[in-house]
Amino acid sequence: MSRIAALLVVAPALGPAAASVDWTIVPGVRVGPITATTSEKDLIKLYGAKNISHQEVDLGEGVTAPGTVLFAKNAEKRIKIVWRDQSSRSRTKSVFLSGTKSKWKTDDGVSLGMSLKTLEKMNGRPFVLAGFGWDYGGTARSSKGGKLHSLNIATLYVELSPAPKWQEDPDYQGVIGDVEFSSDHPTMAKINPVVDLIRVDIRQN
Repeated sequence: MSRIAALLVVAPALGPAAASVDWTIVPGVRVGPITATTSEKDLIKLYGAKNISHQEVDLGEGVTAPGTVLFAKNAEKRIKIVWRDQSSRSRTKSVFLSGTKSKWKTDDGVSLGMSLKTLEKMNGRPFVLAGFGWDYGGTARSSKGGKLHSLNIATLYVELSPAPKWQEDPDYQGVIGDVEFSSDHPTMAKINPVVDLIRVDIRQN
């Protein structure tokens, strides 16, 4: 029996709260119990219809797609799901997390609200991220062989953003644009941006 099938069997007995205990993201594979074969109907069985709503999801570069929102009223639990089959809202394509804090975290510990310096410490060495000021600004691009596989662009996008005040700092202009910077770059270390967006792309079986 598959993981999602097993969860669907126990969900009615345990209830939505028990079914939502797994907050682990495995890049490319799952977000909690949400896998490549999950549908909105599955989410309703797992979490209850009251925790499901609809919203256009920002994909970047001015593009949006119809999506399903789980736990829309709870910022720390909220995720947004884009489907491969939009008409039936099935077959998970991507899952988005945004904000300052989340219960969801990757299997190597990365989550919303973590600072550049925290990630660098967890990684065990400096990592590479893109400059700010464009659609993919602040995206982690490589762990440079460190401990955090979540910082390698493949099926997970981790985006860090500076506090608005730093945009007025003269040094900020030196770390903008589609250019790669090391996390130990003096200005990056000074600004110390935090993770405010995570996108998980789910591989199809």
